[in-house]
Amino acid sequence: MNYTIQKQAKILKVKFHNIFFLFLFFFFTGCATSDIKIPVTPPVKAEAEALWEKFIFEKKTKNIIKPYSLSGSLRFGYANRTHRVTYILWANGQLPLRLDIQAGVGASIAKIEETEKALLVYFSQEKKAIKVSGGSKVSALLALGMPMPISFLDLSYLLRGNFAHAFGGISLSNIDLDAGVNTEEKYLFHFENKEFFGSIRLNSLALPVESNINDEWQIFIEYDENNLPYKVELSSLFEEYSAILLIKENKTTSPYPKEQLKLLLPEGTPVVSN
Repeated sequence: MNYTIQKQAKILKVKFHNIFFLFLFFFFTGCATSDIKIPVTPPVKAEAEALWEKFIFEKKTKNIIKPYSLSGSLRFGYANRTHRVTYILWANGQLPLRLDIQAGVGASIAKIEETEKALLVYFSQEKKAIKVSGGSKVSALLALGMPMPISFLDLSYLLRGNFAHAFGGISLSNIDLDAGVNTEEKYLFHFENKEFFGSIRLNSLALPVESNINDEWQIFIEYDENNLPYKVELSSLFEEYSAILLIKENKTTSPYPKEQLKLLLPEGTPVVSN
């Protein structure tokens, strides 16, 4: 009796093993011949990378070498003490560029010329001038008492919507896929280049709405119905200092002759050079 039971148990065991391995065989061969594929890149990451590529592609395709004129207002200073001025900025696309800053109609504060070689600022009320060599590599806003790490050329890129040019030759470090503030601004892109590092938050049109530079400065950008910037805010992360630029007019013009891009100082103006 015991022998018979043991023999039947062995037969059942063999049959079970055969059925089990037969199941595995059909399972794996079935998977191998099916159309199911494991994605190499998760869809969310692929969407984010496509957004970044669209942002960078703008630099390769957008024509920035065209005459323009920008005008608007600027409010800058510390939380308890701010100043409001108006500005007019014009150039033929790149350097040289000219910038006039006024406290009101006809009340000039400063006239500025930025070239590849130098930054020249004439203070109208003091009737004095400073000249700093280095051109667009200079933190030009320092000359106006605004301690911000940006040249007027880069600022013009930001105001005109040429963002990839403003940030220079940046390369993507990584993407934070879970840092979204809403469904339209889902991804935070971390970047770096030879001079600085930071992050950019892009909206669904690959337009930057927020940026952090060197963990020192933050930039916020708002857009009009034509997807052009109408408000750019730069804020210090260390102190209560900020500058808010409103763009009233952003237009393409006919080319400016050289004399309109040259800052001529009144005769006898004292010039302080670095």
